[in-house]
This record gives sequence, structure tokens and C-alpha cells, in this order.
Amino acid sequence: MKARRIFGIITIMLLSLINYSFAGEFDYKNEDVMIKAFEEVEADFDSINLNYNGTISKKSMNINGINSIINNIGNKLNINEMHRERLLSPQEKKIALYGKDEKERLITIMVHSFKDEQSNQEETTLFIEVEDTKSYENLKEITSKLDSIFSEYNTNAKITSCIIGTFKGKLDSSEKVKKISKILSIVDGKKVESVIDSSIASVSIYSPHIYRYIYTGNEKMNLNIGMRYDEHQDKTYILMGSPIIAIGY
Repeated sequence: MKARRIFGIITIMLLSLINYSFAGEFDYKNEDVMIKAFEEVEADFDSINLNYNGTISKKSMNINGINSIINNIGNKLNINEMHRERLLSPQEKKIALYGKDEKERLITIMVHSFKDEQSNQEETTLFIEVEDTKSYENLKEITSKLDSIFSEYNTNAKITSCIIGTFKGKLDSSEKVKKISKILSIVDGKKVESVIDSSIASVSIYSPHIYRYIYTGNEKMNLNIGMRYDEHQDKTYILMGSPIIAIGY
């Protein structure tokens, strides 16, 4: 649980640095594209991770207001609370709730509010992380709930999603290239950056079928593929993140 709490804080910091842009809607959303590609490369499912982050108010809130938001969202997501943390200081307040829903998905809800008296800056942000290790079949259901929650607060959320799978044994560089090439073909992708060797692979892609994107230099990207070998499990992991992989690998 401690590791998850640290990860949540790091993820918030990472997401706050990403400048998102949104293209027009296509026939299907980026998570659908990722799942189609994931199924085609025939990886064994490991987990899927969603992160939603956005500013819900340009004002700071008191602890009661933050607690009310946490409870409201917890009820909407039917969370069985496992743990709750509070941070109180003159400049900032934060509450984080950790729990599971009825489908055993691990969910973190965090509301952070601050006010800097010297600069007179203040805002309140909402962060929700969902991790499902059972299946990706209910992805549309949970993303619909999360979209609705952020719409309730009139917030255009910054979103990262990542689906993780495994292959038995250690894939060599040529096998990794074949898997990544297949993904590129499925998503009609353009390779932006890539590093592929015997130990790790990391490829940044732009796909016209994914409606959100970020910039790396002057290039658009919205799909990040990572592969690594775990010798203890004798498995090669593949991570497909949009627009980036926001979890460690």
C-alpha cells in the first residue's frame, strides 16, 4: 500500500507536466485502439491502469469540502474503503482514499487543494487512478463513470491509460520488432522515436485513430510501447500507454 501511495503522488506530478491536445473524434477511442492492438499481438493480459487528473476549482477548499468530494466520488464508484490519508498544512490540504470496487479494481481518489498567500495562487485538483488485474472487458464502463465524474466538475481531465501484458520467455530484438511493427500497422501509426535492444524496447508513436496527443519536441505522439524482460518470472512484459506510459517499467 505504501508503494501505491508513493506512486500516486509521483503520477500526479507527472501528469501535471503534460500538455494535452485533443483532435477530432474518430470512430473509436484510444483505449479501443490499444485493446485491438493488444489482442492482435497475442500477449497474456496482466493489468490495465487508468489515470484521470484535472483542476476542479481555481479556489482552495477547506477540509470539509475536500472530504465531501471524496465521499461523493467514492459512492459513485461503489468503493469499499481500505485506507484514507490526510495532509493538513497552512498552505495545502489533501485527502487520499484507497479502496476496491465491486469488480475488485484497485481505486485511488485524491483531492489536493492549496493556497499560496504570497503569490495569491490557489486551486483544487482531483486525481483518480484505477487498476484492474482481472480483465479489460469492463473498460468502457469504468471510463464512462470517470468521464461523468469529471464532467460533473466541468473539468476536461488529463488522461493516461496503460494496458500491460506478457509473453512467455525472453523475446529477442527481432521478435520485439515484429510485435511493435504489427502494432504500428494496426493503429496506422507513425514511429516518432524508438530504442530497441536486447534488454528493453521503447517506441513513441502517433496514430490518427487516437483522439488525444502530446508533443515530443515538434512531433505529435499518442501511443507509447515499452517492452522488458523479467528474468525472475521468465516473461517479457509489454506496456501500451496513451499518450505515454505513466507507470514505471
